[in-house]
Amino acid sequence: MCLSLAAACIPQSSAAPEVPDRPVSAIKQLMLSSVVPASNAVFAVANEAPKDTAGWLTVEKNARALAQNGRQLLQMSPPNGEEWLKQARLLFDAASEAAAATTASDADKVSDAGNAIYETCAACHKIYLLSPH
Repeated sequence: MCLSLAAACIPQSSAAPEVPDRPVSAIKQLMLSSVVPASNAVFAVANEAPKDTAGWLTVEKNARALAQNGRQLLQMSPPNGEEWLKQARLLFDAASEAAAATTASDADKVSDAGNAIYETCAACHKIYLLSPH
């Protein structure tokens, strides 16, 4: 038996549709819209420190946004339980360190925190970005 919808015929099924075990599109959207631009702003300090208070405030805002992204990732359905939570926590911690370093206008500490952010991202992407799930 099928239901007519315009010119299409859609078979009825008693089985529930398959739902992914994690919000893939939500994670991808968060990465593209917030994590990538915020991390790039933190990474840029290694090449050139902000020259004024406004510049430092911009880096701080991005570091805090990145920390918040880590917190959001902690709350999403983990694709691999413990490892997902570990990587999200590392992102939160490193981004929080970057934000704290901006209040002292300490480019070296922001750069060190940026390195920790990069290492966390690389480790997580090695597991999840290449995953077929």
